[in-house]
Amino acid sequence: MNGLYRLALLSVLGVCMAQAVELPKFLRGENNRQLQNLLPSPVAIATLVTGLTDLTELGHSLETLVHAKRYPSSEYVQAPVIMFYDTNSANLGQGQTSAFAAAISDQQRELILVPVSFGNQEDFPAGFILNPSKDYTYEQSQRFLISQMWKHEALNGYETIMRISDDSCLSIDSPTLPNVVSALDVSGEILFQCPAVPYAYEIARKYSLGLYDFALNYISNTIVTSGNAVLNPAMFAQVTKVFAEYRTVPVLNNHFEVVKMSFITRPDVAAWLDHMTESAPYNVHLNTWGSNEERFITVALFATPSEISLVPVPGLMEKDFIAGRTNKSLCRATTATN
Repeated sequence: MNGLYRLALLSVLGVCMAQAVELPKFLRGENNRQLQNLLPSPVAIATLVTGLTDLTELGHSLETLVHAKRYPSSEYVQAPVIMFYDTNSANLGQGQTSAFAAAISDQQRELILVPVSFGNQEDFPAGFILNPSKDYTYEQSQRFLISQMWKHEALNGYETIMRISDDSCLSIDSPTLPNVVSALDVSGEILFQCPAVPYAYEIARKYSLGLYDFALNYISNTIVTSGNAVLNPAMFAQVTKVFAEYRTVPVLNNHFEVVKMSFITRPDVAAWLDHMTESAPYNVHLNTWGSNEERFITVALFATPSEISLVPVPGLMEKDFIAGRTNKSLCRATTATN
């Protein structure tokens, strides 16, 4: 699928490309020969905007994508930014989308806006009964990140998705991102890359109520009965150990991950993710499960040790909005362009 065809397909699907005041000629299509001679990027960078998103900080995060150096090359178009946004939130206006496009225009990236809806009855799992006094923005965002995003048409044709948020930024050049890192000591392909977050037990407990027992039931009722096995038993043993000691589960970074689509959309993985979000008793909504708690268990169940990387990502910085720390010295355009 070439770059122009992909843009046409996205427009048919109701996906629009954001316009900045001044986009480079490459993005305006004025250099068609250059565009046509380049292959579409096999990688896209995805982010989700809801009413809970700090739009200013997300703009700064987008600016630091200049450090994602794996693409472009002489062969590929630069990886686009696919921005899913909740149409039920009123915080994203035309001025802001133009600012986002401007934030990445010097990187020759497309900004592709993809509307999603989180607030209407039909946007929830079938059979779920809404509490009219509750705001489900967080729960719906986690449902989207856990299972729904990966089936969205906007991601069709991409091999790898790097996901960022307003909470994350890149502070130094990376020769591998936005693609996954190469396996250094093992043969085979890395399917999932995300740093583990050690000792986050007190925070994780609030977002993992019932998740461990849910996973055990799935193992016995679905995985084992189908003749399969947990692919990373040592990693799931860590889940069991943490639950026994702290009554919660280990977590991964909730604001950054690099995922091979061949893994996350694999039928056994997709069935597990849908079971978490779409099946009664709708634990993602009732127990406020988070995607970082889910991801640790998911890779333990369905990926071998040689297929995952949970080590720190060089240059990846996390912001702490609660403490007011946004790492201005590292997560700003002046740093990214030096």
